[in-house]
Amino acid sequence: MKLKYTILAGVFAFASLTSCEMKDELLNKTEESSEVGYLNLGLAVDASSRSVTKANEATSTTPTVSATGFMVEVKKKGEEEAYKTFTYDGEEEPVELPVGDYTVYAHTSGNAENITTAPYYGKEESFSVKANEETGVNVVCTMMNMKIQLTYDNELKSTFKSWEISVTDGTHNKDFKRLETTADEDVQQPDPFYWMIADNVTTIKVEFSGVLKDNNTEIRESRSIIKPSSAGSQYWGAADALTVTIKPGEKDPVDPSGVTGIEISANLEWNTDGKTDNIEVPVEDSTTPSEPGGEEGDGDGEDGNENPTITSEFLESGINYTIKQNPDWVEGVDDFSTKYSVESAPEKAEVTISAPKGFGSIFVKIKAKGGFAAAAGVMGLTKGVDILSPDLNGTLKSLLNPPKEANETTYTLDIAAFFSMMAMYGPTGSDTYDFEITVTDKSGTPVGPTTLSVSISEVN
Repeated sequence: MKLKYTILAGVFAFASLTSCEMKDELLNKTEESSEVGYLNLGLAVDASSRSVTKANEATSTTPTVSATGFMVEVKKKGEEEAYKTFTYDGEEEPVELPVGDYTVYAHTSGNAENITTAPYYGKEESFSVKANEETGVNVVCTMMNMKIQLTYDNELKSTFKSWEISVTDGTHNKDFKRLETTADEDVQQPDPFYWMIADNVTTIKVEFSGVLKDNNTEIRESRSIIKPSSAGSQYWGAADALTVTIKPGEKDPVDPSGVTGIEISANLEWNTDGKTDNIEVPVEDSTTPSEPGGEEGDGDGEDGNENPTITSEFLESGINYTIKQNPDWVEGVDDFSTKYSVESAPEKAEVTISAPKGFGSIFVKIKAKGGFAAAAGVMGLTKGVDILSPDLNGTLKSLLNPPKEANETTYTLDIAAFFSMMAMYGPTGSDTYDFEITVTDKSGTPVGPTTLSVSISEVN
C-alpha cells in the first residue's frame, strides 16, 4: 500500500510539472528557446594609452598584449548571472547559444582592484544569436585603469636623506618611502602602479615630506596635478598614463646648504593615429590651504559655497595632551595598557566635515611610528579607510562613529576617541600622530588631505 501511494505521488508531481511547462509554453514564457545559433568570438587587446612624460623624454612604444587567458562572460540580455563563462585560448570553437540577445564581457583574469601592479583590460559588446546562424563578434579590450609612475630626479638623492610621498585621488592613496640610507646607495625608481581611479576626478594630489641632508630640515609640500581641459576631458580616467617627476627646488638664498622646496612637472603626450602631440599638464601648489581648516573647500562656482569643507580649531595648532605613568605599574607583570593614563586632554577634539551635495567618501589615514602605528595598521588605518564603507568592523565603527543616514551632509570625527589607545604607547617625543582626512562629495569634488597632528607629553 505504501508503495502505491509513493508511485501516485510521483505521478501527480510529474503531471503538475508538465502542466506548468505547457502553460509557460502557451504563454511564450519558456526560459530558453529550443532553437540555437553560434557565437564566433574574436578577442584582441589595444594596449595604447595616453602617456604623460617629461618633455625631453622619448615617445614610449605601445606594448603587445595577448588576450590568451582572458575571462569571457556571456550574459543573456537583462540578466545579472552569466549564462556561460570560459577562458579564452584563441582557438575556440563557435559557442552554441539559444536564440536571443546577449552581451559578452571579456577582461583580464581576476577582479579589477583599486590599486594594482598591472594594467587591467576589458570591454563589453552586445550581439544577437539567430537560429542556425553563426554570429561573429570582435571584442577589442582597452585599459580600464590609469597608469601612474613616480620618477625621482638624480638630485633628489644628493639633497634629501629620506622622504615620504603620498599620491591620492581623494578616495584612495598610494604611499612611497625612502628611509635614511648611506650616501652612496642608489635610489631605485618606484615601479609603476595602476589605478582604478574614481569617477569625475579632475585633480591628483601629490604630498611630499623629506629631510634635507645638510641641515636636517624637514620640508613638507603638496602639489595638485590637473587634467588639462584641452585633453578632451577634464577628468582623469581609463588609459591615462601619468609620470610624476620630483626634483629639489631652487637653492635657499639665505642658507645655501638648503633648498626652498621641491619641483614637480609633467607633460601629456598624446599618441593618435601615429601622430604625437604634447600638452603641458598644469601643476599647482596646494601646500597652503585657502582657509584655516580646509584645503579647497570654498566653492566659487555657480552653486556658491557648495564644495566640501574640513574644519577644526585644532588644524593649525595641533593637539598636545599629557599622560602620566601609573606608579604601581610593574614591568613584565601588569598589562601594558595600565602603564600610562591620560592626565590632561581636550574632552573633544572634533573635526567637522561637510558636503552640501552629499558624501561620496570620507577617507581617514593615520601616519605614525612605533607601537601605535602597529595597532593602527591592524585596523587598516595606516593604509586608510573610508568611513562610509559598509565593511567597517565594530572597533572602527565605535572609534569613527560613521554617519547614521546615507543622505547626511555633515559629519563630525572626534579624534579624542583615540586618546586612550595612543596613551598606551607612551609619549611621542619629537614625533606626531598625523590624522589625514580627505572628503569627496557625490559630484566627485575632492577636498584634502587635511592633516591634524597629535603629540603626547609625559608629566610626573
